Amino acid sequence: MGTMNKEKVNTGKTRKRGNRAGFWFFETLYRIFGLKACYSFLYLVVPYYLLFDRKAVLSVMPYIERRFPGVGFISAYKHVFLIFLNQGKQLINRYVFLKNETLFNLSFAGYNDLLKKFNDTDKGLIILTSHLGNWQLAAQALKHLDRVVNIVMRPEENLAVQKSLQLDYEKDNIKIIAPSNENLGGVIEIMNALRRGEIVAITGDRSYESNSVPVDFLGSTALFPYSAFKIAAETECPIAVLLTYQKKQTDYIVDLSNLLFPKYIGKNNKLEQLKAWIQEYVNIIEAFVKEHPYDCFLFCDIWKK
Repeated sequence: MGTMNKEKVNTGKTRKRGNRAGFWFFETLYRIFGLKACYSFLYLVVPYYLLFDRKAVLSVMPYIERRFPGVGFISAYKHVFLIFLNQGKQLINRYVFLKNETLFNLSFAGYNDLLKKFNDTDKGLIILTSHLGNWQLAAQALKHLDRVVNIVMRPEENLAVQKSLQLDYEKDNIKIIAPSNENLGGVIEIMNALRRGEIVAITGDRSYESNSVPVDFLGSTALFPYSAFKIAAETECPIAVLLTYQKKQTDYIVDLSNLLFPKYIGKNNKLEQLKAWIQEYVNIIEAFVKEHPYDCFLFCDIWKK
């Protein structure tokens, strides 16, 4: 299910979640019966993952245990079910949005204020995305800004997901920067884009192989990457935290009201300075998941060193 589409199994092969047949089925279901029918069928699909995809379930448990402390075994599985169900809805909406963008109503919070501040400067802007809500759908709204939007995104290895959801396509003023071991992991491209006054969207809640710092998240110490904040401090570009959630079936709230302005004070203790800004960002997403607990799709143990 979802962007959490592969895992290592004991055979050494890569198991991928999501295939062409599955996407074709939901596409046909949507064309004939509409969005509600797709949602309804998820109630048959999600239990399969809940019962037979143990690694998928275990990947959610670190979050469940901290978001719902003291939760029992049965209740924990109920929470996992609701997260899987909600993720399925977001994937369907992402696909439908690509086919018919006008079907969805996106209401923006903080957009005009951000636009005014952005247009008053020739500096770039970092949009900090998180695995919360339907950030990929919301990111499409950024194409309406009168600037080039660069999305830092790792290549999708599942070709069925890549083709159906167009996760790494370039269109209009949207460009893709793929992190790699070469070119300093895309950092040079990112810095150059910001210096040109462009927008760069970077994921802020998964460190992958990048450097991270310990901060407090949901009552425990978690590791969050500091790359985006380091780049922002060095280029003196602001950060806008992107949050989105589904209010109704086709109504979304896109929140860009949280602005951060990382800037070094002196040349010493730069990492500690960045840590303070990262903690502020983490406080923002913690408040979000407390209000929207089933919109968190981290699917990894960021609390484990």
